[in-house]
Amino acid sequence: MLHIKEIFYRFRTKHIIKLTLCIAVISLCFTACKRETIQKQGLLTDYEVSSYSAVFEIFWKGINSNYVYWEQDPLNWDSIRTVYKPKFLAVDSIASIDQDQAQNLAFQYMVDMTKNLKDGNYALQVNGGGDFTFADSSYKAWIRFIPKLMIASRTNPVLPDTLFDYVIPNNYLDNSDYGQYRDLNSLQIFQAMTGTISRSSKNVQYLGLNSFMIKAGYNQEYSSRPPVRPVMKNFFNAIKQPGCDGFILDLRNNRGGNTEDIDFFVGHLTTQSLLFGYSRYKSGSGRLDYTPTIPMYVMPQDGATDFKKKIVILTDAYTASLSEKVIMALKTLPGATVVTIGAPTYGSAGLVTTDGMATNSGSFDIGTFASVALSNMAVEDTKHQFTMGGITPDVPVVYDAAGVTQMLKTGVDIQMEAAIRNFNQ
Repeated sequence: MLHIKEIFYRFRTKHIIKLTLCIAVISLCFTACKRETIQKQGLLTDYEVSSYSAVFEIFWKGINSNYVYWEQDPLNWDSIRTVYKPKFLAVDSIASIDQDQAQNLAFQYMVDMTKNLKDGNYALQVNGGGDFTFADSSYKAWIRFIPKLMIASRTNPVLPDTLFDYVIPNNYLDNSDYGQYRDLNSLQIFQAMTGTISRSSKNVQYLGLNSFMIKAGYNQEYSSRPPVRPVMKNFFNAIKQPGCDGFILDLRNNRGGNTEDIDFFVGHLTTQSLLFGYSRYKSGSGRLDYTPTIPMYVMPQDGATDFKKKIVILTDAYTASLSEKVIMALKTLPGATVVTIGAPTYGSAGLVTTDGMATNSGSFDIGTFASVALSNMAVEDTKHQFTMGGITPDVPVVYDAAGVTQMLKTGVDIQMEAAIRNFNQ
């Protein structure tokens, strides 16, 4: 029987998947609060994890210092420490007798400690997995705990790939085009689909994105097949034509991506910088050590024109993270009419970026035992409000499981139908 220290060393040889709901490279224009004034904190992973009580200490302290929403979150984190510290000490005793039971208990306690966190990007991965109960459901041999996603999935069916692979191009588009790009680090595949809406009395273009890696795919030129660059070039050219009445942007099941795409995509639609929100970071390891809010701007791109037509955005419960920020940015376009149709978005509020140690916030590892993802950038809209509850659509059109089944049988996408009606009216 392995002791806990041996178990943790064994995990060291395994591949640890980084939990990011958003792949990010910060390229936004920040005009306040110089980053170099932020005092850097020590790496949490400098500590050797050799017991479950050590797991608890790093877990509690990491969230205590790295969480960017303590002002908005009513959770009593000090009370959590009082209740759970002795529980983890007891797990150390159990570990010498039954490793599986000990790991399951530790996983369950970590779930219970954080199940009510408001951060939509919060995710816990326990390497090696375990069993736990959450929201009256049992999860056997699970590795990841992502409470907001688990709750969303209970009432919101995930739209199948068939919708985007078959239903839309075959039933709604003329001259459809498609490009893809594979990120070599994350191995994620970015897909862009374009075309002209065939069932509209107006000239309406369509752009469907499964994530946001537009610029990365665009800059790969023709190294991937089918390439992204000509697809996006043709789309930008089509929406700039005088006869174009606008476009439908399909962000359903788009869970985020690279922050540089805010500039690259929305920046093609404006010739002036546009304030679309504010960001905030941690300035130190103290629970309420926050920077002042920093204005976030869309910056125009080469060849940009001012888009002053209609944009209809399709959203669902899995329109998350950077997708929500793109919606915020599009709504600031002067002269454009932006309408959201579908279901309320995921409600990430912040972003997970690669800049965590520079901002004293965000994701951290608990040795080789677990990884924790947190937003390290808190984002407010232009009214200084956090969108933790998601973006409410202007025109609610919600699928249920029966509706998805019916769509696959008939080829009728009720949310696309609503978008077309909105253009035709």
